[in-house]
Amino acid sequence: MLEIAIQSSRSKTKLPHRGKGLKEMLEHVKNGKVGGFRIFSGKGVFNYSALEKIETTQHFRKPIVGTLIEWQIPLEINHET
Repeated sequence: MLEIAIQSSRSKTKLPHRGKGLKEMLEHVKNGKVGGFRIFSGKGVFNYSALEKIETTQHFRKPIVGTLIEWQIPLEINHET
């Protein structure tokens, strides 16, 4: 279900301005060379590593309550002096 949620551009509300965030976050990470993207929800986790360019999923025996989204992206710092 997590993989479907990431690929879909729709939310449960079916409102046109909702439901694009996960897909856009993942695409942003995929466009980089470092970083990552994870979603922990219900009975599993979806993980993408920008360094390794791989997606993985894992299923939990016991579900967690709620959803946790983690993403790591490089911050560009301008060192003009």
